[in-house]
Amino acid sequence: MSENNFLPSTLEPIDIFNFRMSANSISQLIQHKSDYNPDIYQRLIRINHNSQRLNEHIRYSLPIVTANISKLTFNDTINIYQEIDEQLISNTNQQQINELNNAKEQLKQGIHYDINELISIIKFIIKKQIKYNDNISGYQLTQDIEKINLRYQRKKNNLQELITEKQTQLKQAIEKIDVIIAAEEIIIRRKLKSLFEQSLPSSEKLSSLSIPSNEIEILKMTLSFLSEFIDVIDSGLEFSLLVNARIILAEKRITLVLALQTLTYRLNSLTSKLALSDDINQINQKRKYIYQQSQNLCLIWQYYSDQLTIALHHSEFIPQLTLTLQKFSAYIDNLAYHYNRLLTD
Repeated sequence: MSENNFLPSTLEPIDIFNFRMSANSISQLIQHKSDYNPDIYQRLIRINHNSQRLNEHIRYSLPIVTANISKLTFNDTINIYQEIDEQLISNTNQQQINELNNAKEQLKQGIHYDINELISIIKFIIKKQIKYNDNISGYQLTQDIEKINLRYQRKKNNLQELITEKQTQLKQAIEKIDVIIAAEEIIIRRKLKSLFEQSLPSSEKLSSLSIPSNEIEILKMTLSFLSEFIDVIDSGLEFSLLVNARIILAEKRITLVLALQTLTYRLNSLTSKLALSDDINQINQKRKYIYQQSQNLCLIWQYYSDQLTIALHHSEFIPQLTLTLQKFSAYIDNLAYHYNRLLTD
């Protein structure tokens, strides 16, 4: 039966099954989210804790309310009260009338006591539920997630620029190593070793060599590379061994490879963290949904509490109370039914 049959149009019905599904999915979604951000993760744990406690609180409240309604509707107190009213209408014996009125008053006091006890239970349920609601509402995530994601994205962009820069440097180092190796082969094959033993030959001297032009260009490129190293090390240094330059470049290549590995690891870590934010945003949406559904349920609890209070002071006390209890009982049964449904994974 639809909840709309038990509630006025001013109250929003709740979807208790999806409420439970949302609480259940939060428990699954928070797994492996500690890497995103320690503070956010602690808030996720508290959101999950309060969502589960709220879910349990509602689940355990339903049979308590049902038992107290049953105590009123199935112990014949209300029926006896109505029978006394009928006897008073037809009875003319004053003594019997007094006895019936006394019995009626005692029953009325008993009904009032039971109703007030039920109202007290509802108020306690609302009070505890509001505590969980406030806790769930207090763990705001949206703005902090946006700030953290923005910070992560900036770091990611910087890392991508650094990686591109290091990749370019690595490519250049490898190209220089290849050129120097080619130059070494040319020098050995063309017997030009003496030309490089004491100092670097000039570009003009290289151009005058009787070797193919492409080999001359390789030697000139090597000369350029060696000049770079001499400038870095010592402008007056004699550079006689090409292998020294190759070793320096090889060491640079290793350094660049290690740097790229570190940067790539950091980039992948940030990418993973940004991916985790999708699940965290889902948790945040479910948190809001759980809070709103619970708020709606608090209003429904309060509505029936007010209706019971009104019934106690109604001119047609018994009919009004009976109708209210019937609706309330049917509503609780409807909630209990959805709590007994199996959740889908």
